[in-house]
Amino acid sequence: MSARLARIASCRSGAGAVEFALCLPVLVLLVMGLFELGWTQHCLSSVRFSLESAGRHLQLNPDASEAAIRAIVMSHLEDLAGDDVAVTLSREASGPTGQMGVITAVYERDVGIPGMATMPIRHTLSVETPISNF
Repeated sequence: MSARLARIASCRSGAGAVEFALCLPVLVLLVMGLFELGWTQHCLSSVRFSLESAGRHLQLNPDASEAAIRAIVMSHLEDLAGDDVAVTLSREASGPTGQMGVITAVYERDVGIPGMATMPIRHTLSVETPISNF
């Protein structure tokens, strides 16, 4: 094995360096793109979690205002996707027992790799929760 390593180390043709120089930028762009999409999906998952938390709060406090629900969602997203999220609350009649609260968040983000064009991504997430009149 050491003879093979010595032979590779003694080769001075430069073919390996040229191949490395050609492949490295493509590899770096792929890795950076993968990290960017992964971060976007992580933020999207965090938005979903914050909506579910706000839905639980709405179940316990049926008279909560839209501003209170928005504050709960934003408190979970302070370091992640806070500025890129729009939160709305609507209440829909669901029969004699109460209402359904629908909390909707629109998450917009520009995904891009340095030196390349950015692609806007828009996700709309909704959480429905029953609200009793009792």
